[in-house]
Amino acid sequence: MRKEGVPLYLIAGKRTQHFGVFENHLVTDPMHQDAYETKSVGMSLGYNGPMGLDASISIYNGEEMMDHLFESGVFDSDSISRVSDPAGDDVSSYIINLAITPIAEHLSLSASYLSEPGNGKRNASISLAANYDCLFINGLNFNAEYITALEREKYQNVSSTVLKEGFKERIFSFSAAYRVVDPFEVALRYEHFDDDGLAVQTDTWSVKDRYSMGSTYTFYENWKTGESYNFSLEYHKIDYRLSNPVKAFMDYSNTELYMKLGLDF
Repeated sequence: MRKEGVPLYLIAGKRTQHFGVFENHLVTDPMHQDAYETKSVGMSLGYNGPMGLDASISIYNGEEMMDHLFESGVFDSDSISRVSDPAGDDVSSYIINLAITPIAEHLSLSASYLSEPGNGKRNASISLAANYDCLFINGLNFNAEYITALEREKYQNVSSTVLKEGFKERIFSFSAAYRVVDPFEVALRYEHFDDDGLAVQTDTWSVKDRYSMGSTYTFYENWKTGESYNFSLEYHKIDYRLSNPVKAFMDYSNTELYMKLGLDF
């Protein structure tokens, strides 16, 4: 909801909250989106200003981000578990987001801070992102995002009742995409997950690096209706850190191939 001529707006409902950018030119979602995307019923109050300024604060109930992190597959969540108190009725989770476009249509910067209740400590994270459409080479795009835990609740091994100090994980993602000709785009992405020693301390595993490359070909597009059909390929390699490869029943790395037929309208 907004009123013409007033720079304030209000958004309410169930949606992806304003934490993280998650720019993507490939088939699979980036690793930090798998870990931190926060979908919840909530409310955001925002302000739009010069140079594409968008500042907002969002509130919601629950521990959506932490639940998502433990379900993301970036570490062995079958062997460790959260020990959080049951979520109450208080709306005590919030996100502060700031985005700006200093070079219109070419450079955008954003920062987000998220805080949720946890077991004894709040779970706080920060996201920093930059997106650049090259001024000198038409169709070339670069994107980088860094998300780090500032504070984490305690956790425990499934086989133990001993609480351990929360691990402060970090994820870095960098991608480049180039539209070779109008219907054909190629993309590369590198991602690194720093588990703050979690795999070694818990005798489990976590993702270390993921390398992805792919392409998308749009074979039909109707500008009037906005309808388009595309075919995408993605190949990626995942490297793991394993404290005990025999126990984990995993290799140090694996490769995967994805294909997607898409319809946009």
